[in-house]
Amino acid sequence: MERIKFGTIKKEIQDIFPSANLENWDLIPESIHQLAASQGTDLQWERISNWIEFEEGQLEFEEEEFLSLAFYKHKPRGQIYLVTDSCFKTREAYRVDSDQLVDFVRNIDQVENEIPFVQPSDYVFINPEQKLVTLIHHEGQVTQYKRFI
Repeated sequence: MERIKFGTIKKEIQDIFPSANLENWDLIPESIHQLAASQGTDLQWERISNWIEFEEGQLEFEEEEFLSLAFYKHKPRGQIYLVTDSCFKTREAYRVDSDQLVDFVRNIDQVENEIPFVQPSDYVFINPEQKLVTLIHHEGQVTQYKRFI
């Protein structure tokens, strides 16, 4: 695991949405949705089952289950850039190999002095090798977009 500057992540996202023309955007699902829309890409959002129960603390998702919800269409390969709410403190994302992602999310609270990974929050996953963006919105929706070259 490494930390990587937000500027690098934004360049990767701009490579996935190359004809987007939105000047001010940030590394949150709503903003990336607007960026995609600026190039005519309509991201298709899916509702995550049981999110309300999860949000209210009546249900917990295990790390593997949560990642399965995130990568419901396309599984990442290679490096993943991961932006969580806590990354905004330093404006640095995490860079993790996809083979180590489950272990990373299981131990993030011990490694980085963070809260446990699985929370009803926003998540941005970028897989540069596949030109894949995965977004989880804090209101319980998920989308994936893969740019085919």
